[in-house]
Amino acid sequence: MRNSNSPVHISSETSILLPGYIQTYALTSHGFLYGLTASMDRQSSRLRLIGKSLTDSGQWEAPFEFTHPVELRVDQDHHAWIAQRSDILVVDPSGTIVRQISFEMEEDQEIGSFLLEQNCLYIQVQGNQVSPPHACILKTTLSGRTVWETPIDAGKIAYQGVVYASVATGWKTEPMPAWDPTTWISSSNQGIQLSENRLLVSYQDISSGIGRSYCLDSVHGTILWESPNGPSGGIVCTGNGEFVIQQFGYGAMDTNLYTSDGHLKQHWRTTGPIVIDSKGNLLLSEWTPGEEGAHSLVELNPDGTISRICALPGYWMVRPLIDEHDTLICWRNEQLQVVDAYGKQFVLSSKPLENYFAHANRMLLYGQGTLIFGLDQYLYILHTNLGRIGQSNWPCHMGNMRRNPAG
Repeated sequence: MRNSNSPVHISSETSILLPGYIQTYALTSHGFLYGLTASMDRQSSRLRLIGKSLTDSGQWEAPFEFTHPVELRVDQDHHAWIAQRSDILVVDPSGTIVRQISFEMEEDQEIGSFLLEQNCLYIQVQGNQVSPPHACILKTTLSGRTVWETPIDAGKIAYQGVVYASVATGWKTEPMPAWDPTTWISSSNQGIQLSENRLLVSYQDISSGIGRSYCLDSVHGTILWESPNGPSGGIVCTGNGEFVIQQFGYGAMDTNLYTSDGHLKQHWRTTGPIVIDSKGNLLLSEWTPGEEGAHSLVELNPDGTISRICALPGYWMVRPLIDEHDTLICWRNEQLQVVDAYGKQFVLSSKPLENYFAHANRMLLYGQGTLIFGLDQYLYILHTNLGRIGQSNWPCHMGNMRRNPAG
């Protein structure tokens, strides 16, 4: 076991060849990993479900396939819950489908994301190719019976950075007038999150990337507040019903912290994946789309200022996690980068990436220091002296290894 002052090292490493690159994965508390792998042929939208035990040699590939959009969650009984179109499939650790829950939806509707609670489901329904799109949020029992349904009105959308040119403008660019979107889809890798009795859902127009977040009362389904229109980014639950909503693109590069009643509590002019340490500090790995840049790991101070901790260069990234000693680790710039609680940085290992798109969306940490991540067609399992996963609000407690950001 490592104390907070000792350096991190790898004691052993295993790499497993997969049928494709790991796109999404989640862990049970007993060390069973469910993952969705995508084809290395980017023309294919097919995904395969795999299962892998971290405690023995057990491994399988399910005979059935999925297509986008698809969402994966893991319950406390070690089953995977997978949303596909208008169904949710429940798969056990042997790879067998043990339940199928079907929902009545319009032809243009499908499940964009969902949350799994102990006795209910929150389902983000997205609308496609209809104006106005038929988006809504459902709360259902675990058997699929509707508790409440709240329509989500996209309305007209506009943003100052979106421009157009036409004969009428003499082919000069002008701000795009507000328009009616025909799609309103889940806009984030974690597009729905629950903090106390506040449910945050994030939608976007697929043609422009302009979107909006909605905060609902999770008990009754009432919409409490909405964020301003803007380019879509990440969302983070920070605890006490508060959320971070990020915007990047069209000149925006903003991280905004909202209170549970929708007031803007603070703003920082930067974006990137966030973790929260044991003291409640927000640590952000800067990420600017389309730029390699001299990115840094920074701390977002309560007064709106930004403190640089260390350089964290590179663009492609497997998003970070933080352990119980406040050690942050991520894959970036083809290296496993470690930053300890004192801001000391070092490279744990070098891991090149052959296909820039083929990497997992985040790191996983199991038990006492087993680090898991995916690059190209390989799943890497590293035994280290890292601590257990941190118990802060994000990404460890509410956005935990079960990939179910609710708490």
